Amino acid sequence: MVLTNWVDLLKTSWLIELSSLGNHSVQLQAAVRTV
Repeated sequence: MVLTNWVDLLKTSWLIELSSLGNHSVQLQAAVRTV
C-alpha cells in the first residue's frame, strides 16, 4: 500500500513537472514571437 502511494506520488509530481515545463515552453514561444 505504501509503495503504491509512493508510485502515485511520483507520477503526480512528474506530471506537475511536465505541465510546468510545458507552460514554460509556451511562455518562451510567446516571448520569441514578441521579439
